[in-house]
Amino acid sequence: MALKIHDNSGDTPIDKNVSLDNDIAKVDSYMAVEGMKKPENSLPPAYEASVNEPKAKETDVQAIEPVPAEEVGVGPIEKLMGPETAIENIDILSFPQDSVHDEQKSLVAGKPKKQVTRKFFVVIVLTLTLIVGGIIVAWFLGHDWEDPAQNTTPKKPAVNSVKLGEMTPTVIEGVVEYSKDGKKWQALSTTMKLQQGSQVRTGPEGRAALTVDKDWSIVRLDNESAVKLSKISALDIQIENLYGNVYSRVQPSKTRSYAVLAGDEVFTAKGTAFRVMNAADRKGVEVYESKVSIDDVEVDEGQAYYFKNQIKSQAKILVAADVAAAKKDPFVVWNIEQDKMTPYVSKLGVLSGPEETSAEPVAPQPETAIRLGGAVSNYAMNLSWQVENAASSKGFKVVYSSKTATPVYGVNSSQYISNPAARKATVTPPEGRTYYVRICLYDGSSCGTYSNAIKLTVPAKPVSEGEGGVAAGATKLSINGSVLSWTISGTAPNGYKVVASTAKTAPEYPTDGYIKYEPNEAIRSFDVGKLDAGTWNIRVCKYTGSGCTDYSNTVTYVKA
Repeated sequence: MALKIHDNSGDTPIDKNVSLDNDIAKVDSYMAVEGMKKPENSLPPAYEASVNEPKAKETDVQAIEPVPAEEVGVGPIEKLMGPETAIENIDILSFPQDSVHDEQKSLVAGKPKKQVTRKFFVVIVLTLTLIVGGIIVAWFLGHDWEDPAQNTTPKKPAVNSVKLGEMTPTVIEGVVEYSKDGKKWQALSTTMKLQQGSQVRTGPEGRAALTVDKDWSIVRLDNESAVKLSKISALDIQIENLYGNVYSRVQPSKTRSYAVLAGDEVFTAKGTAFRVMNAADRKGVEVYESKVSIDDVEVDEGQAYYFKNQIKSQAKILVAADVAAAKKDPFVVWNIEQDKMTPYVSKLGVLSGPEETSAEPVAPQPETAIRLGGAVSNYAMNLSWQVENAASSKGFKVVYSSKTATPVYGVNSSQYISNPAARKATVTPPEGRTYYVRICLYDGSSCGTYSNAIKLTVPAKPVSEGEGGVAAGATKLSINGSVLSWTISGTAPNGYKVVASTAKTAPEYPTDGYIKYEPNEAIRSFDVGKLDAGTWNIRVCKYTGSGCTDYSNTVTYVKA
């Protein structure tokens, strides 16, 4: 330990070496002479036990007068060692042997003791300053500072603790329905707000756009498609593509995830325009702007990834999207037009440029190998065609639509003609509409060459009411327990709607919604046992694709 002792004159300190093992007794002697009390436990017991040397004689220091304590600076260490001793620096690693002995000799010689200096206190203050300064610097470095003028991203809330809002139907075309639980359905309107868990589906000619409130992220449904809004939270939006074609336009966000699910597959957007298909012959994604991730696979703009595809060699690998075909696809073309009316007009990606569509029937092209003609009779389209320089062992597909002038197989309604030698066909679509019709060569999974398009109008059948409000085209509805059953006259190519109400004796679709849509014409029964308690008035009608005709009589079902 290095120990510097000053006399009271303020001159050069007396700096000597003291041995802890041999000269501690000398220190004790000096302290006794100066009237200082030895502090208890100031040294380890081992050191105290080792002090065996005799104390200094009293006569060695008789000529020295003690300095009053009030004239000497007293600090923590001075209090420990005594008020008359000033200690400037202590080094616990070394204690020079002769310092105390020499200091005693200096005192005997009559040299005045040096006044306590302020260096010790300066060292203490600087040390404390460094410690406090370090704490402040560490706090500054660890604090998440934000510039309010530049940071416009909201702070990340706790997971699923903040509700993002609702989804609003912004576009509805044709028949579009929604359900809160997937059981009871009713017509969707743009005045409604869709909550988490809601389901939306479109009819054969229906389309819809749903927009996230205050965000402008949009999901759009093609005809004969359905989605479930699984999650609409501040951090997580999940749209389940139950079936059909779903197109998404996603607003980029640093805090929120947007994903479309198709079965077990999850397609996560990166601020993107993309289409997810979930059909019997194709399931996957086509990316038109930015990118989409699927587990550890990233699908970039202009690429596609199919879990199931008509071309089996293109399944579960990254492939180039058929952009040219997409620009002719009626659903994609419709989305392009919709995007032009939103903030996404500058972000069309690979879909930028002219789209190949027309509001009028397409004129026959010189290279067309199939030439189609037709007429309407008995509420059906009677078609005939010629095939030139082409053949197909798998037959033909008749495709038709009341919305687009160039219907496409896999997107629009179709009818299969399996005989490759056939040159005539009769198609019976829902009445009361004008249709664009084409026929194509079918290869077993997709269509190759298409014919010209023709325009045919199928008139609506007159509806005549029978006794008791029963339409002429349907027989009386019956119920046995909770099971409904009915028979019809004529056909029902679009199936049936089972309509029920607790308030009206003759419920109608779509005003009163429906409890069951049965698309299979051959199925003519339904169990209503899952209805809520109450007295229900029930009717069955033929579904036309947009409304109902040929209503049955009303039966009553009481659920306790």
